Amino acid sequence: MTADDYRFTPEGAPYFQLIGGCLIEEPSPSYSHQETLISVAMALRVWSERRGEGKLCIAPLDVWLTGGDVVQPDVFYVSQARRIGLREDGMHGAPDLVVEVISQSTERLESDREKD
Repeated sequence: MTADDYRFTPEGAPYFQLIGGCLIEEPSPSYSHQETLISVAMALRVWSERRGEGKLCIAPLDVWLTGGDVVQPDVFYVSQARRIGLREDGMHGAPDLVVEVISQSTERLESDREKD
């Protein structure tokens, strides 16, 4: 599958990422995953607002990478200098900071990706 094909996947759950041309369905996050995500996002939001620049984004929002990979990190930050890549359909190019919360429901997927 290509990034252009990915554009035609339906919005909403279930959520998918495109990695190495393969469409991968992401499991729903657990409660503890969500609690961790909220804590991280709130801390980064305070930090970002104090700096007075950049944008903080949370999943599900696509990050369009080179090579046709499209991922949905749990949290990502885009500085003012890179905001040109932030569009209505997500971030085009790498964000400045990406946070991925690993939980039991995603641990197997993450370890499989590391092997590739």
